[in-house]
Amino acid sequence: MFEEGKYYKESGRFSPIGAVLITLCVAVLGVVVFYLYLLFNNWCTLVYLNIFVALAAAALLGFVVSKISGLFKIRNKTVVLVCAVIGFVLASYIKWAMYDCLDVKKYRYEPMKEQTADSYYDFSYYFDLSGSVDTQSLIDVYKSIHQSTTFMNSSGEVDYSGYDLSDDEIKKMEKTTVWDYNNFEKLLGKDAEEVDKSLEKAKDMNAYEFTFKYRKAEQEKTLLHLLTSPGELWTDIKAINEYGRWSYSSSSYKEKDNVKGVLLWIVWAGEFLLMGFIYLLVTSMSFDTPFIESENDWAVHKGLSPKHFCAPNDINEFKNSMELSEFNLFELEPDPSAGQLSRYITVDIYHSKAYDENYANFYLNQITIQSGKPKEQKTQIIKLLRVSKEFVMSDRLWN
Repeated sequence: MFEEGKYYKESGRFSPIGAVLITLCVAVLGVVVFYLYLLFNNWCTLVYLNIFVALAAAALLGFVVSKISGLFKIRNKTVVLVCAVIGFVLASYIKWAMYDCLDVKKYRYEPMKEQTADSYYDFSYYFDLSGSVDTQSLIDVYKSIHQSTTFMNSSGEVDYSGYDLSDDEIKKMEKTTVWDYNNFEKLLGKDAEEVDKSLEKAKDMNAYEFTFKYRKAEQEKTLLHLLTSPGELWTDIKAINEYGRWSYSSSSYKEKDNVKGVLLWIVWAGEFLLMGFIYLLVTSMSFDTPFIESENDWAVHKGLSPKHFCAPNDINEFKNSMELSEFNLFELEPDPSAGQLSRYITVDIYHSKAYDENYANFYLNQITIQSGKPKEQKTQIIKLLRVSKEFVMSDRLWN
């Protein structure tokens, strides 16, 4: 038996401003929280502590959603959840862009700043940089590099020994000239004069300044660039996954036992799903309080009654009995001499300020012994049943 009019039902009303604010606040605050999380993750070597911080970050965002929905009196679960999910997805996308940005800064840009462009790109291997480069010699070098395939040894054979290269990389090298493979046209120039000038700069300028400021050979992977280039971001994430960035033993970089491939995809997906679960769990806590339309405000939480009542064997019959009359609960008052109950009913009350609209949650509590210690399990069996003022104020419920 289920009488719909006997239970609380949300009106579905919501504030459009509040709904939009949920999405924006989660997205903006999520960026700040996730950035701090990424910095912590990069610094802390304790994996379990990183998991705790991730869950705390998700809980914080969920708390923000519940507060905004409460402040703007949004009594529409679907609207709250949709806006919350959109905000979380936006924040997560920005999080991945920040992760990629921090990753490329740490593993590429920082090393580039510590080496000259000549050393970083190994220009001395291909060009004579002992002094000013002779134009005619440079043209000869240019032509020879332009015509040769990569890693050509003195015997005219391609030698890949000593290099950690995949089969795909080797195939690409065999079909590409040294000049094209190393992107020398962008790094150095299109003619001998421009190449000469670039090589001179490469001897004294660090590789980062040389590449991105002087030659502008590449698009620097700033956060804004990655946010507006989802395809490039996805390519970078796949590349990071292929190599890995942290080990089983710590969150720090460790080459020999990096977590990568399928396992790393599982770790990333697990982190996202676990954070999403905690986020939505905390968000949904705002759904527990009924809204009093006549007062245009949320109900007051009177609290959990300290009185325990005997749990009936037939829970469905108990539900039917409560729908007929909530006062039937008092027939289950325990015998004071019976001692502590191992199965009992407790009641949680919400009411309007004038007590003309009242609701009760009923819980089944069961105490079991596990490993020699008592453990209590609490299960909600009736949610927000409408009850009378007399029931809510009854001494038989609170004394």
